[in-house]
Amino acid sequence: MRNEEITSELLQDLLQSGKRPELNEFLEDAAALYHQDEHGKTLLHYAFDQIHCDRATANLLFEKITARALCIADEKGNTPLHIAAESLHQREMHFMVFPHLLKKAEELQFN
Repeated sequence: MRNEEITSELLQDLLQSGKRPELNEFLEDAAALYHQDEHGKTLLHYAFDQIHCDRATANLLFEKITARALCIADEKGNTPLHIAAESLHQREMHFMVFPHLLKKAEELQFN
């Protein structure tokens, strides 16, 4: 779902620490994790790329993740799971994010 109001700057800004009220408001929209920016990226693409969020923000996003949100491809064909896998060399991604993604994928019966 591409939306002219959703920009890469907006999505990256929402993931910065101190932006929790704005992020919570954005996530009130049931389709928030499906909104794509001008590059086809979603909030999850940015969250998992170079771990652009803190632990509390990541936990908030994990509560909202759906199988559909994990399957949205950007203009290069990468899904948030691709981005997470490419970032596994980073300590934070390896220990903080990927185990949660695997657990969530299992809960969602993600194939």
